[in-house]
Amino acid sequence: MEDPAGNVITEDTSPVSSTPWRKFALGAVALIILGLGAWWMWGGSSPHPFPLQPGERVASWELEGSHNDDGELEAGARAEIARLEGMFGKEEEPDYILYVGIANQYHLIGDGEKEYEYLGRALAIDAESTGLAWHNMGQLLARLGALQSAKVAFENAIQAEPQIIQYHRAYIDFLRWYMPEDTEALTAAQEALSASPEESKLE
Repeated sequence: MEDPAGNVITEDTSPVSSTPWRKFALGAVALIILGLGAWWMWGGSSPHPFPLQPGERVASWELEGSHNDDGELEAGARAEIARLEGMFGKEEEPDYILYVGIANQYHLIGDGEKEYEYLGRALAIDAESTGLAWHNMGQLLARLGALQSAKVAFENAIQAEPQIIQYHRAYIDFLRWYMPEDTEALTAAQEALSASPEESKLE
């Protein structure tokens, strides 16, 4: 192609101009892949609402469940899981309670990963005003060896429902058993228990 003055005009076919678009496209593809991975692992919803604390990992999700006997007890637990799953959408029980109930059954058969998943589903519904799922999460992660994560879960249970004495005592027992060197946290936990109105009634 020539301009009116007879100069030859060449089209810029170098890849430089397309590089930003190529990077954008690759980045978008990567985000889609990551999003699909999270969707697949988390049943089509958001990632787990309580990921493990930085630097922590679970070496094995298997637990010594009281019902993982490959027999009648395990069959009963799995039947209960199916029954509870069938209750969703019927408004007989809140979804939060159903998720915690299913998590409890997975605990009985020693499936820590499924228990973690279903407690997470409960937390996705209510992580601020109800401490039950947090409390159970603390117990689970302590057994799995994710101690810093367990500590945070116990603290969140107390923050959600500070009036529940059992949550305070469970946290203190956890600290005494797993973190006896953390005297500052233990002292603070004991003071919080003493300051609880419900504990005061018992004195």
